[in-house]
Amino acid sequence: MIVLVDSAYCCTAVIRAAQQRGFPVIGLVRKYRLLHDGRRAGDVPEETIAQLNELEIPVVVVHRGRGKGRCTVVCSELAWNRSQILRHLKRRWGIAVMCKMLKEHFGLGECRCRGKQSLVRWVELVLWAYVLAGLTRWGKQLLGQKPSWGEVRQEWGWSLISMATEVKGDRKSTRLNSSHIPLSRMPSSA
Repeated sequence: MIVLVDSAYCCTAVIRAAQQRGFPVIGLVRKYRLLHDGRRAGDVPEETIAQLNELEIPVVVVHRGRGKGRCTVVCSELAWNRSQILRHLKRRWGIAVMCKMLKEHFGLGECRCRGKQSLVRWVELVLWAYVLAGLTRWGKQLLGQKPSWGEVRQEWGWSLISMATEVKGDRKSTRLNSSHIPLSRMPSSA
């Protein structure tokens, strides 16, 4: 397992915690982030082993892209070369796209929970909505249709989110009201 982070989480606490658990860290850093020796991370040659300023952990510095789109990447696994590091970093994009979709189409960004249990339940419901919408979308694609995520979300997403659980004090209760379930999902009474 590898921990992939953006520049906000490329810090001593995250890298140390990952290393204590045996996970290497690959992270994006700003081009102008200073190294221990005063140079900027974006200015060092490929595969330079250096220490970021205020980070006592040695990292390998590589770059991706050119010009304005150039990104500086660091990796705590010193034995890896540029192609290995960038191959692992590429996996992060799919995760970022999924998080954006969960926020925009499935209500992850709408969470206003205060308690840990409420937050866990909210995320579980959002992920269930995503899985069910994905299965619905896949099934429709097999039939030759091309539904958007927004269309399948309307079938599943908000119906599950509206069944969200709530935690009141120490007493946990789940509210499930049949008015929250779309008619197409209601069991027939006949």
